[in-house]
Amino acid sequence: MATVLKETTPPKQVTVDVEIIYSGNDMRPKKFIVNYSIDGELGFEVIEN
Repeated sequence: MATVLKETTPPKQVTVDVEIIYSGNDMRPKKFIVNYSIDGELGFEVIEN
């Protein structure tokens, strides 16, 4: 098992930041803005709720 793990490619470096957007005084989020980086490649997604 250890040999198999050593032979595979190392895991990618991942960072994630989630910004939660509320509308007025609602307790339910309106949307989520997700900023991420995978091995230095930046990206983002907006998820409507």
